[in-house]
Amino acid sequence: MSSSIFPFIVINAISGVLTLILFLYAIIKKETFSFKPAFLSMIGMAVIYIFGHVFELAGRSLEEAVFWVKFQYLGLAFVAPTSLIVVMHYAGLEKYLTRKHLFLIYTIPVITLILCWTNEFHRLFYHSVHLHPHTSAHLIDFEVGPWYIVHGCFTFGSLFVGIIVLLWYFRQTKSVYWRQISILLLAFVLPVLASFLYLMGYSPYGMDPVPSVMCITSLLYFSAIVSTRFFKLAPVARNHIFESMLDGVLVLNRSLQIIDYNGSAKLVFNHLNPTSMGKPIEEIWAVEQVQKISDINGKHEVEWVSEDQKHYHVKMTPLMKRDQTMVVGYTIVFRDITNQKQIEERLKELAYMDGLTGIFNRTHFLEKSEEQLIQAIQSGEDLSLIIFDIDHFKKVNDTHGHMTGDLAICHVVELGKSGLPANSIFGRFGGEEFIVCLPGMNMSEAGKIAETIRLCFETRPMVTGTFSHTITASFGVAQLNPSVDTLTTLIQRADQALYHSKENGRNQVTTDWEQGRISRPG
Repeated sequence: MSSSIFPFIVINAISGVLTLILFLYAIIKKETFSFKPAFLSMIGMAVIYIFGHVFELAGRSLEEAVFWVKFQYLGLAFVAPTSLIVVMHYAGLEKYLTRKHLFLIYTIPVITLILCWTNEFHRLFYHSVHLHPHTSAHLIDFEVGPWYIVHGCFTFGSLFVGIIVLLWYFRQTKSVYWRQISILLLAFVLPVLASFLYLMGYSPYGMDPVPSVMCITSLLYFSAIVSTRFFKLAPVARNHIFESMLDGVLVLNRSLQIIDYNGSAKLVFNHLNPTSMGKPIEEIWAVEQVQKISDINGKHEVEWVSEDQKHYHVKMTPLMKRDQTMVVGYTIVFRDITNQKQIEERLKELAYMDGLTGIFNRTHFLEKSEEQLIQAIQSGEDLSLIIFDIDHFKKVNDTHGHMTGDLAICHVVELGKSGLPANSIFGRFGGEEFIVCLPGMNMSEAGKIAETIRLCFETRPMVTGTFSHTITASFGVAQLNPSVDTLTTLIQRADQALYHSKENGRNQVTTDWEQGRISRPG
């Protein structure tokens, strides 16, 4: 062994030991992170590469040195592409690492390994291999073959792309991660510079300086792991959480300018894009033509309805410094509560409305009518009630079935609504019995409306497929007597008038017969 290269053997051995320690340290770390297999593969291949180079330098013959060169390529061929894969995982771009893409990434390294081990048969990797002429050590010198150029370009390309991804990610992520990314950048750049010097012939004795440089890169990775919590606090973890949130999130600085947003926020605001970064939040409100919610600064929480009628619960939260002494920004979270609002509205409908017909149920009708009755008594205005009942409804159910009976009820309600004034209160009072409150109308006016509806029933039969059936109804009408009536007594009088219509042949309108005002269709 030549004393001139002994220091380089020691440096490379130290580099190999440090890299091996890093490999073992990464294995025993309890933290599990998404790119751990790729990281371990990268470091493991670097160990093979470095120790292979150590044994090459220590070789006692050309044949021995050539063997260790081939051994090196078990790791060397794969270090650069695997490093790129680690960076892709780190930057949250693993969605691009499909099986097809991984196959393409590793195709050239596999070919390189095969051609390196079989070079003596084709000379595609090295044209010739011989001892370096200017040293007594058994250092290999060679003339490159065509595939060596392909391998070199691919290696430089992989490392260059990794550097570009890290630079891009440096701009995208928060300042808390800048030191971590800077360390990774340096760990990529140093081997590239060393390889460039090697190819340009500036390395001592023509030796590959990259294994020696990896002593520094291993220390850089140690630094990233220990000082910046590389495994625990990779930005990709933050991005996965941030981007997987179903709630839209806007991040603002102290001046209320947008500095970040997640994918869900773009679903809330159609015009939100990278050009929105740095713009005041008020510009987004204006472009999106949203209701003004800038007063959220005071309220912190509001509800907002977008143009497409989606309901959002909007909450603004200040971001404080670690010592809680200063506001450094704000987050605005948009939680889609449209389904919740729809459920609430549906529950309200179930509480107030009849499920079959969509008109007021008995309870809500009585509440609304009580309000109108009190108002009518206080103002001295007229108020009348109409109660009507479908004639022979049991026969319809028994003959044609309950489904047809339900269709008959809906048919009556649709025709009834068409003949009622806008301010009327229409409710289902029982199975086939319905009631109408008519504020501002006397008994004569209410009787005419009842007669119009009755005639509509008689002349517009219900048609279902090939089946047609004329539905008729009996009506009772009563007018409020403000001096004696309550809603209960008014309903009772209208019901007595309805009973009189039924007793006298059905399909007719009877006004309050207790007061001697009885009218029947002519």
